Amino acid sequence: MEIEVRGNYIHLAKKDLENITHAYAISIHKAQGSEFPVVIVPIAKETNRMLTKKLLYTAISRAKDKLVIVGETDVFLYGIKNSDYRRKTCLISYLNNFQFR
Repeated sequence: MEIEVRGNYIHLAKKDLENITHAYAISIHKAQGSEFPVVIVPIAKETNRMLTKKLLYTAISRAKDKLVIVGETDVFLYGIKNSDYRRKTCLISYLNNFQFR
């Protein structure tokens, strides 16, 4: 059997098929309050504006048996140091323009 993954072809014997299982991806926020046997955390520089120490802690603490962190070390270290993140919302201006009755 041959499968294609992003342009790469992988040859599998029939006996290898019993080792293939489904995998699912969810956001760190959706995973809050849950535990999973294996957690893979992708860390990309494109997401560093939302990467905080608190978010990394949440991601890492979801792993029950095995944790795999994939990405660039400098971006991960940035996230660990980034604990001052303040949310930028328009809630205050929205409430200031809202007419209460």
